[in-house]
Amino acid sequence: VFDNRKFLTKFSYKGTAVIACGQNVKRNLVHFFDLNFKQVTVIHNAVAPFNNRIIALPQLVKLRADGYLLVGNVGRLSEQKGMSYFIEALPQVKRVISKVKFVIIGDGEEHDRLIAQANRLNVGDDVLFLGYQANIRSIEKQLDFIVLSSLWEGLPLTPIEAFSVKKTVIGTNIGGTNEVICNGHDGLLVPPEDSNALAEKIIYLSQNPRIRNELEQNAKQTFEANYNIKVFQDSIIRYYQRVLVSVDKVNKL
Repeated sequence: VFDNRKFLTKFSYKGTAVIACGQNVKRNLVHFFDLNFKQVTVIHNAVAPFNNRIIALPQLVKLRADGYLLVGNVGRLSEQKGMSYFIEALPQVKRVISKVKFVIIGDGEEHDRLIAQANRLNVGDDVLFLGYQANIRSIEKQLDFIVLSSLWEGLPLTPIEAFSVKKTVIGTNIGGTNEVICNGHDGLLVPPEDSNALAEKIIYLSQNPRIRNELEQNAKQTFEANYNIKVFQDSIIRYYQRVLVSVDKVNKL
């Protein structure tokens, strides 16, 4: 979602059929850029089903064998992704769960600052910075659950990818993320910029395996129903069929 280049965007899209990747993005186009509501069609982002090729990371294998809870967060290390709130939650989590590691997958401009923050909070040894990884879903499959601590989003891929490997997500209750995650059904939502609420939900999921299992089952069902690439392909085909019919009608006038 954007809040700049309003005139240029509105001019460029004038009279154009537009596909938005989510309802949050459509609202942005309609309410900020003044596009006609009927001009914009939502077809959600999607990913292909996971191929079940797990590339084991030795450090994760060892930690799991040693009984650690592994909580992941995937995204660019930037202000948008709210990684500092994720790290800030760790000391509170460790007071209840001693054997826990936070696993951060991604790179970005805040890398050094986040490492310094973890060290300042005396949890430097408990945060694994894996950097950029090509096999995101293979890594997610090796974690217990995923956190998405973003401050703003369009329609995020992280919960969709996590759902595809049957992992639930604790996400911030912001536009886009709350479009994918149904709170209490296939994941949990917390207020943005609230490390205490995030810590509470991490502890809650770790202490309630039955509930976590239910969320995981529902997460996979949500993926298959809404975000499987086959659903996307079918929606795209139907969309262009409608566009072609409309064009044909215009040409016959």
